[in-house]
Amino acid sequence: MTTQDNENFDARAFRNAMGSFATGVTVVTMAKSDGSLKAMTANAFSSVSLEPPMLLVCIDKGASMHEWLDDIDAFGVNILSDEQQHVSNIFASSGTHPEPLSGIPHSIGPLGIPIINGVMLWTSCKIIHKYPAGDHTILVGQVEALENNQTINSPLLFHSGKYHQLGEEM
Repeated sequence: MTTQDNENFDARAFRNAMGSFATGVTVVTMAKSDGSLKAMTANAFSSVSLEPPMLLVCIDKGASMHEWLDDIDAFGVNILSDEQQHVSNIFASSGTHPEPLSGIPHSIGPLGIPIINGVMLWTSCKIIHKYPAGDHTILVGQVEALENNQTINSPLLFHSGKYHQLGEEM
């Protein structure tokens, strides 16, 4: 597949090709000032800067969470362990979820952001930038708080459309 002829570009082939890059699985969380909560599974996540600490997530413009972007000033990222595939599945489905967070155990952390119980790492981020990017919006956030759960060291991975676990160390 080449990308030189955009008229014949196959979006599904591109998605499949990008799926060959193994990623961790996160759940992005948000809260409105009225107490409403929202979460979605995302693997388009990356650290951006160490000083100041910043990260980014990409939100599909078709996702119900995207509608909230004008009403919030913070978001969280929860990195799932390999025992939390069910959490990923719940928030990967389209549409809205019953409040609060489909019954997934959580607490409210810094900046009022939901933190999912038992994750490997959570962050609370103040939104610094929002960039349109094709069919997504890139949120860049400055990390205001985080907790790395040192007792969990097996992330949930996603590769080629399937969940995976870490193999043996090389």
